[in-house]
Amino acid sequence: MIFTRPAAVAPQRIRSYIAQDSRHYARLTVRRIRAAVKVLGRFLESGRVVPELPEGLYRELIVGPYRVIYWYDRDANRVVIINVIHGSQTLPPLDGGA
Repeated sequence: MIFTRPAAVAPQRIRSYIAQDSRHYARLTVRRIRAAVKVLGRFLESGRVVPELPEGLYRELIVGPYRVIYWYDRDANRVVIINVIHGSQTLPPLDGGA
């Protein structure tokens, strides 16, 4: 599994934001996101196709209000985590090597 820079820094960004109100829920949310990502190691195409990108190259897991955006690289048989964003955010440009 590969993480792009935005995906690698997302947990800390999310934790910092939520911790302003609750450290407990900040830790819990990040744990849930990491657990969902871990499942991708076994079920590489378990997420749904990202609706804004109908060509089907990118998938997402919904974890609470967050979207874990990823791409399954079939040639390398690996998952590339592109980003983790709040569901209310506009999908940023994606660079996942697809």
